[in-house]
Amino acid sequence: MRTSVPCLVLLLASLVPDVVAAQGKPKPKPQPQSHCVTGERNYLSCSLGKKVLSVCTQGSGEEMTVQYRFGALGKVEKKAPDPALPVAQAVTGGRVMFSGGGGLWLRFKSGDVTYVVFSGIGRGWESEGVAVEKDGKEIARLQCKSAPFSDSGGDEILDFTDDGGMPEFDFNP
Repeated sequence: MRTSVPCLVLLLASLVPDVVAAQGKPKPKPQPQSHCVTGERNYLSCSLGKKVLSVCTQGSGEEMTVQYRFGALGKVEKKAPDPALPVAQAVTGGRVMFSGGGGLWLRFKSGDVTYVVFSGIGRGWESEGVAVEKDGKEIARLQCKSAPFSDSGGDEILDFTDDGGMPEFDFNP
């Protein structure tokens, strides 16, 4: 059976993307799920299943604003504070060192409810997500189901917060 040259060229051209991919060329990374919008930095975002948790910042230094956002992608159901405020007014937080790791947490208050966004790692464990506290008692804890994403480049928020007299966050209750 005789194959025409144009058909052979088309067949080979269709295989090139697969060959390039097999040779280790990087594929485009999927965009992370986030409630942060253009002009904001994504301090931390992750999927909690059907909902997305995001901590979004804008600006820098003492003028940086921060806001906790939660809800289905494209539909923010909860913001704290609302509107976004400078870090020193919006959030308390802290860092802790563990054997083989460490963690940080940020507490956002909204009325009598507090949202504690946390990220920690130690020997043999890793934990990220949000804990919801009411009247000082934890009423819910949602763990990230996807690896957290951040484009902030560090924990600058904590440079402008204090622990607010709050006890350290319990990463593994």
